[in-house]
Amino acid sequence: MFRYCFVITAALFYLLVPVYAQETENNDINVVIFAAPEKKVQIKKLPDCQDANIKKFVLTQINQYYQNNPATSIIGRRQQSLLLKNLKDFYEIPLDSFDNASNYATAQELIMTKINYGLTNDELRLCHSDKKNVYLLMNLENDGVKIQIINLPISEKNGKLSAYYHFPEVSADKPAP
Repeated sequence: MFRYCFVITAALFYLLVPVYAQETENNDINVVIFAAPEKKVQIKKLPDCQDANIKKFVLTQINQYYQNNPATSIIGRRQQSLLLKNLKDFYEIPLDSFDNASNYATAQELIMTKINYGLTNDELRLCHSDKKNVYLLMNLENDGVKIQIINLPISEKNGKLSAYYHFPEVSADKPAP
């Protein structure tokens, strides 16, 4: 019985395959392939530590973080308001001269960023606030800048907050930042 079913199946297969092949050969199939337009890649560089847009963005992110995570004590609220008041200027620290022993949290984040993203010192920028011990670690990512705010006081995330700054749209008559 098995042989009989096998022979019938093979015969039907043998008879039907050429018919299917003939039908597909007679039909005209038009294939149109559209090429994706090339994106104009604008090489962007890391912004300076003194960039007004970056400072404003960082202060907004910290303020927003403090609003979402308010301090529970009067001392904590005072520290938050003083930080926002005194956090005005950031200065670049060359990564080659950064002393890892001076700030363990910043050194750890710097090393982890280099390892996880495969970045070199040339692709990173480290900024330090003069009056407060807050650091900004910046690197280019996708269409913007990833800014890691390190040593943020009264933080439940071990003193680290990450934010993404997107470059403003650039028109044809203005150069890229």
